[in-house]
Amino acid sequence: MAAPAFERLQKILDLEEKQAWRNRAVVGGMQAMAERWRDDARKENADPQIVAAVVQLMNQYEPLEIEARQQCVNNMRRALTGDLSGLALPAPAADEPTAEEAEADEQLAADDAENGDFEEMESSFAEVGVTNGDFAEVEALADEADEPADFEILDIGPPEPTDKAKRPAARTSEWPK
Repeated sequence: MAAPAFERLQKILDLEEKQAWRNRAVVGGMQAMAERWRDDARKENADPQIVAAVVQLMNQYEPLEIEARQQCVNNMRRALTGDLSGLALPAPAADEPTAEEAEADEQLAADDAENGDFEEMESSFAEVGVTNGDFAEVEALADEADEPADFEILDIGPPEPTDKAKRPAARTSEWPK
């Protein structure tokens, strides 16, 4: 079964064909979508050679003339089926992370953003001369700021009615029947 990223791209290629190869099937065109699609395909553990070939074709799409775009889309479709024969393929970069490594890196980045990188912060504070004792003073000031200020609540009553509200409603002598 094809990866969901492959199926989504097939649908986009179908739409591109229906729109006469105008590079408007996705916002920003094929080139703008290439990186996003590559990341999705990697997360789904798609074949790295297929992904690299399709991304290369997507990046080449925009400047092409209509006939060449049609051929480029046909090459993308062929690559998505696993047929890479006759395509000039980029060599997969040795330093590119696998889908599992990329996901682990994203999780670490999310954890750092959530919890903060305390070692890095601590060394930054030390560079500017801030010590742990300085934090106690800051915490005391923050505690004082959390306490509510003294103020008096005034009972001012309800607002005065407007002139329109003071006028009596017009009454009709007969009710509708």
